[in-house]
Amino acid sequence: MKLLISKQPLALLIVITLLSISNGQDDCNSLNCVLPNCNCKSSNIPHGLSKDVVPQLVMITFDDAVTIDNYETYSHLMTGITNPNGCPISATFFVSHEYTNYKTVQQLHSQGHEIASHSISHRFPPSWWETANYTDWYSEIQGQREMLSTWAHIDKSEIKGMRAPFLQPGGNWQFQIISDLKRDGFKYDASLVSYIHKIDPYAPPIWPYTLDFPSVDDCGVKPCPDWTFRGLWEIPLVEYEDKDGTLCAMLDECDTSRSEEELYNVIMKNFENHYNTNRAPFGIYMHSPWLKNPSNFNVVRRFMQDISTRGDVWFVSQSKVLDWIQNPKTLQSMDTFSPFNCWLHHSPWVCTDDQSITCVYDTAGFLVWPKRISKRNAVFPKNNISTVLDQEYFNRQHARATRKMKLWSQSTGLNFPGRTTETLYNDATPSYDYGESYGVYYNGQNEPGFIPYLKPNEDANHQEGYYSEDSGTPEREAGDAKLTSNLLASILGPKNMARIGVSRKKRQSNTFHELHICSEYCPFRYPWLNNIDGQ
Repeated sequence: MKLLISKQPLALLIVITLLSISNGQDDCNSLNCVLPNCNCKSSNIPHGLSKDVVPQLVMITFDDAVTIDNYETYSHLMTGITNPNGCPISATFFVSHEYTNYKTVQQLHSQGHEIASHSISHRFPPSWWETANYTDWYSEIQGQREMLSTWAHIDKSEIKGMRAPFLQPGGNWQFQIISDLKRDGFKYDASLVSYIHKIDPYAPPIWPYTLDFPSVDDCGVKPCPDWTFRGLWEIPLVEYEDKDGTLCAMLDECDTSRSEEELYNVIMKNFENHYNTNRAPFGIYMHSPWLKNPSNFNVVRRFMQDISTRGDVWFVSQSKVLDWIQNPKTLQSMDTFSPFNCWLHHSPWVCTDDQSITCVYDTAGFLVWPKRISKRNAVFPKNNISTVLDQEYFNRQHARATRKMKLWSQSTGLNFPGRTTETLYNDATPSYDYGESYGVYYNGQNEPGFIPYLKPNEDANHQEGYYSEDSGTPEREAGDAKLTSNLLASILGPKNMARIGVSRKKRQSNTFHELHICSEYCPFRYPWLNNIDGQ
């Protein structure tokens, strides 16, 4: 009997515990959620610090592709503005794949900015992300992280955050991915919109918090996570209140009919709501097309200059905001706060023009033209395609076929030296034509070619992999430069071959995909073409 009685309180305790977990935020307090690894979702300043001794952290973020064009806009916006310790300000770039110049991404990272994942495809419609499963989110978010690491030479451990495309959360699956990748360096999400002012117009803004105690009370865009993800940080987008009281998550979502002065007042009013209440980090959330409007640019630049003179305002990346929350310092100690101190950190390697390459792909995703980014008309590094095919075809997949095709391994691989057009056509039904319709390079005799083929004994200029129109044209040895379907099938597999057949008409459209990367070689296939095509 005593045994039965002793079990009842234990069972009751388990039930109460489970209920408390399901209720989430009601049970988060300073006893069961302690920094640096847990922070309750609230308006409270970490460690109970007074507002007057807390720095006002400002987070500038940009979403989507990084290009040479918008890089100039970003640079002009931030140049000349420094933090109180004299260091340059830093922003966070949530980068998606399509149209991104990875060399430019690497430059931003080398300047101290944070690079984060924003998916590979950024695919439409936004509702797709709402219902995407675990595999979808993993492929998109971790896949983009891998690309950023590989082609922008950023250590994966430094790519710590993500933002969902269109600010459309994917519910628990999205956050399960980030939680599972915590051991690989992922630390936070920045997708959830906080509409706290819609619930309480006079409430102070929310500080970043962890998802140890789930809560969907302040969920601006559904579905929000309702599972427990211990130690996973959320940096919410605290909404802006526009001049007429409407709420918007990003500056370019607010009313666009304002004058410059009205826009300035809207941004300043929202900033003051953070600055004068609880100093919760203030976000300047933008997309580059909106910022490229001269009026918008002038207002944001003026606002940044004005608040930077206050002496207690710091422009830092989102991961650095978390560094401060996990180890808060008062204003008097900020000059020695290591994460904000640029003098203590070694600048990363900078990718130069000679260390980068532009890869051009046709609409089927096949490499058309390796081309260096260089003022010397550099076209491609020596044996570029040969190396790719050696890896993809000879060394890995078809060792037996390699012995029969030794001649190909010393060429670009796609020019088929020593093989006649008739030989190429023998088993090519259909053959893949990189001919005139693709606008690829032709030599002086108007012979359609693929890529300049470098012989081992050519002059030093060509040995370096450079081609200049003034110095003559490297020889091509394969007339129409056609690639047999058998070779393609052996490299790509039947699924991709079927895709090629379906998209043959599209291949005549002269549309190219470009990939700008910090690398010596180009991938043989354009990554994630199926998502870009919306298939």
